[in-house]
Amino acid sequence: AARAEGKPYKLVARARLAENGSSLNASVKPEQLASTDPLGNVRGTSLAVHFELDMMPGLTVTSHRPNLQSTAYGLLADFINAVKG
Repeated sequence: AARAEGKPYKLVARARLAENGSSLNASVKPEQLASTDPLGNVRGTSLAVHFELDMMPGLTVTSHRPNLQSTAYGLLADFINAVKG
């Protein structure tokens, strides 16, 4: 029913840095997303990460049908390197 309405449920992890940079708020929960949402059209085992950055708002990186190696290493390593700066 949710998919037929154009708002399927997705398991979404969110992380937000406080404005002053002093804390990080994180959550993981099912969310109903519109098909216009950057994460709303991710299907099957595909993975996506969406960034809202000062210099590049709306950056989405998607891995279509990843295997174990690319899932466990590629996205995690890239994310850690991005956080390190």
